This record gives sequence, structure tokens and C-alpha cells, in this order.
Amino acid sequence: MRLKTIASCAAFAWSPEKLGSPPLLALASFSGAMDDDFSNEPYMTFYVCDVTRTDETELRPVGRVRLPDRACRIDWSLHMGAQGIVAVACNNGTVAVYAVAAVLAAKGGDAGPQALLWSLQAHQGAAHGCQFNVMQPNFLATGGDDGKWFVWSIPAKAQDQPQRVAAIANSAQATAITDIQWHPKYHHIVATATAGGVVCTWNLKTLSLAMKINVGKGAAAGAATCLAWHPTAATTIAVGVDDANPVVQIWDLKRVLSPERELKGHERAVTGLSWSARDTSLLASCGADGHTMWWDPATGKRLGELEAEAHGVVAVQWCPALSGVLATASLEPRFCVSTAEDMRSAPGGERAGAAPRWMQERPCGASVNAALTVASLAPGTADQLQLTSLAPRRPAC
Repeated sequence: MRLKTIASCAAFAWSPEKLGSPPLLALASFSGAMDDDFSNEPYMTFYVCDVTRTDETELRPVGRVRLPDRACRIDWSLHMGAQGIVAVACNNGTVAVYAVAAVLAAKGGDAGPQALLWSLQAHQGAAHGCQFNVMQPNFLATGGDDGKWFVWSIPAKAQDQPQRVAAIANSAQATAITDIQWHPKYHHIVATATAGGVVCTWNLKTLSLAMKINVGKGAAAGAATCLAWHPTAATTIAVGVDDANPVVQIWDLKRVLSPERELKGHERAVTGLSWSARDTSLLASCGADGHTMWWDPATGKRLGELEAEAHGVVAVQWCPALSGVLATASLEPRFCVSTAEDMRSAPGGERAGAAPRWMQERPCGASVNAALTVASLAPGTADQLQLTSLAPRRPAC
């Protein structure tokens, strides 16, 4: 069910969970999309996403800043304190880093040039990969059309300059980097996906290639379009594939001769993946076919689906602060914040057979007798009963 909607196609990022609720969203004008007014001016706009305000169907803007070019991907880090920083990977190869507090200080208006902390001339051609290290948020990984990927050390003070970390020998790829993802548990591991269908896992501690897999063979060969590490299973990674074979592949890096499982449901390229950190049995995927689905990767079952878009969906992300809430951006143009709680079984999907993990963590139970007295679990408890009478009160004599 859609909770919030605005007319925008954007690369986006949720605010980190530690910033609390209601969460914020950063939306950057997406590369390859045009605004309704034919404006070619790229902006990054910050919005408040208060899902408790059911009377408001649009997101409320709280600040914006001009970008050097349209964005391919963005990410948000708590590095440098306060509201942190946002890195924007642009179509011209630049990676721009902004101070969130400086943008929000504009109070809904346009932030000045002081919001831009650094402009990294990172790549020749578009920069498609951009992610801060989950455990060490001062490290930023980027990847681009030139087949190169880099790790940058972001300083703690704006007057200092980011430094590029020593590269792994022969790490440049023959085709474009389409995505780059840090491992959620091991800070020295990073994975890259390429347009040639190669996914590499790199060990920055030993400066070596740890593992290499190919997502397609023969006629089924295609580009690896996106990646998502399993939040807790160290060697499990999901890979999206393009139009040549539009599936989501689940790989165990201990056994790389073939994927453990292929999730089939998209009719065109898989364009985005997001693995829920709150419920690892939920992996969301979106595609150029306009569909957004979520799966149980352990069984391969498709559990649900959002209302389809007429044009391709370019990105999907679970909200880190709100259980069962995810955001999508499409070429409609439309940006949506939706809930998956009441859509566990979608047309063509399969029933999950169990409640989502966040619902299991909120136990409830009730029983009513003939006298209309309800015995139920007290709020927030699993072993304390409370009694409530539903019988109508008799008027006093």
C-alpha cells in the first residue's frame, strides 16, 4: 500500500537508523530521466517521511541543493556527526559529498555552496557505484563506467581533503562497474558487479581478489546490474541480472560453480536489490518491467508485490528505521514510500506461511468468553494478561 507519493524519479537514500524517526529521505535527480517541466537542473532534495501522518500523502521537503550533474546513485553516512554526509555519484564521473546539516539549515529553501564539502573527480564516464562502509563510515567506495573502482578516506574536518586508499593491483575491470557494495559484517571486504557479468569480491586487508563469479553462461550471459549482501550470512550475496536473463541469483561464495537459487519473476532487467536488515527472509527486487517484489531467498518463494508501474523502477530500499516500509523510484516519474505489511501475498505470489519477523517480535493474543470479557496480552509483553469487558453498560437507576 502506498503511503507517500511524489512526482520524481530519483536516486535516493534513507537517513541512517540512528537518526531516529520520522526518517529523512535524500532524493537526487536521476540520470536518464527528465522532469515534468523539462528542466535539466539537477538537485538533491531532503524530505521528512512521517508515515503516521496519514492525512498527508506527499513528502514534505526540508531543504535542497544544486548538483553538478544528474545522479546515478547516492549514499548517506553518519561520518562527521550531526546529520552526517551524503555522497552523490554523478553521470559526469564526479562524486560530490555534501553536509546534510548545511542543506537542512536552508529550512526548505536552496542551500548555498557551503553545503558542498568535496567534489571528487573519480571516474571517466558515469559513476554508478557509491557506498559508505557500514562499519567504518569514513570510507567511501566508488565505481564507474571506466571499469575502475576506488576507496576514499573521508576526513573528519571539511578543511582537509579526502585521500584515495592504495588500490589493489589489477583490480580494474574490462567493462563498466555497475554496483559496489561493502560487506555488512567484515569492513575489509567489498564486492563489485560489472556490465560483463562478473562479480568480484575483494579483500582490502590482503589487497587481493578473494572470489570471482560469472552470472551467466553461454546464451544466458548478461550484465550483473546490482548487488545485495545478506545482512547476517557472511558468504551469501544476491545479484541482479539484466534483460538477457532477468533473475535474482543467490550465491554462496563457498560454492561458486553455480548459484544456489534463481528467483524468477521479472520480465526485464533487475535494476535494484535491497535485503531487509530487520527481517533477513525478505529480499526486495525491482525491475525495468515496472515491478517491485519481495522474496524469501531461502525458499525462492515470491511473497509479495507492489502495485506495478507503467515504466521501469530504477531503485528500491527498505527503510532502516521502520519495519515493513520500503521506497521505490520509477521512470513514471514517481517516487513512492509503501508498506509491505498487508501485501505478503500478491497476485502471482505465494503465501509466506509465517508472519514477518518484526511482527513476531510484537506478540499478541486474545480470547473472549460468553460474558464478553476479553483476555489479551498486555501491550509490549508476551506473558502478562489484561481483561477488558465488551458488555454494554447498564444505565444507572
